Amino acid sequence: MTESKIHCDVVLPAATNLDCADLYQSYGHHWLRRAEAVIPPVGESLPNTEILRRRAARFGFEEPCFKATDEELMDEDDAVDAADPGLAGLRPSQISTHKALQMTGPDGNPLVCSTTSLPRRRRARSSSNPRHWPSGGARRPYCRVGENGKPHIP
Repeated sequence: MTESKIHCDVVLPAATNLDCADLYQSYGHHWLRRAEAVIPPVGESLPNTEILRRRAARFGFEEPCFKATDEELMDEDDAVDAADPGLAGLRPSQISTHKALQMTGPDGNPLVCSTTSLPRRRRARSSSNPRHWPSGGARRPYCRVGENGKPHIP
C-alpha cells in the first residue's frame, strides 16, 4: 500500500485503461481512437464510469447521465463534437478500434499545430536542450478551436 492510500478513508478499485472501453485522443497531433477492454478487470476493479453509476444510485441521483452506458457517454455531444467532419457521420462509439480518425477544423481541413514563442529563455538551443531556440524563446504547439467554442478534439 502506498503512503497516499494509508491516509485515505476510502480507496476505490479503479480499473486501468486496459480494462475498459473509452475514447482516446492523441497528444501532439489530432487523432481520435476508440478502444475496447483487452483484459477483464483485475480483482474488484471497475471502470470509473461504473463506480460513478453505482455511487450515484446509492446517493439517489436519478439524472439520465448516471444511468448512461459507456457507449452512450461516448456519443454525448460534450465528449466529441458530433458535427466534426472527421467522424464521417459515425457516432464516437462506432469508431473502428483498428483505425484512428483525424479530426478537422471548422473549414473541414485537418487540424494542424502551429508554433508560438514562449517567454525568453537564457539557454540557447543545443543537442542536449532541443526545445530552446537561438532567439532564447521556446516553442510550443497550439491548436484552433471551433466556431462553437469547442475544440474539434475531445
